[in-house]
Amino acid sequence: MAELAELAERIGDRWNGAIALNNLGDLALQSGEWERVVELCGRSSILRRDLGDEWGMALALANVAMAELHLGRLSSAAVSVRAALEASMKVNAKMVVAACIDTSVLIATALGNVLEAALLAGASERTHEELGSVRDGFEAELFARTIASLRESLDADAYAAAVRHGRELTLEEAAASALAATGHLD
Repeated sequence: MAELAELAERIGDRWNGAIALNNLGDLALQSGEWERVVELCGRSSILRRDLGDEWGMALALANVAMAELHLGRLSSAAVSVRAALEASMKVNAKMVVAACIDTSVLIATALGNVLEAALLAGASERTHEELGSVRDGFEAELFARTIASLRESLDADAYAAAVRHGRELTLEEAAASALAATGHLD
């Protein structure tokens, strides 16, 4: 795949180059190479933006946001997830919206905004169910640990009420809540 990215750059094939960069970034994401994710997916997002590929740009930025979160750069993660969320909503990229909501749960939790995070967790659960998507790998483990932390931080009734409210949100309302949860950081 690295060869494809290099070849695409050499021959000026920006489209396939952007795809290869994001795929390499996704592999780095799975192996916890956070700085590499920021570099590769960041380059991919710029190329995709320049090519008018909002969906691809949003996907790459969602990866950047997750990596920045792991690097402890909450403000940068919030900026990236907001840009990814806005772009993905514009082009109805529901899988990317779901990933952005997940990242927003993690950001809200890291900030100690546990009620907001529980609300977004409910919205995330519903979104993933509707899409038939399943978290896997490190993302599944991270989300499970975050949910356990939220359950410990809130009493059972408050947690259940926030999740229930989140599950009742439309996708647009969930996206707006995720934008609000990350908006005060940028």
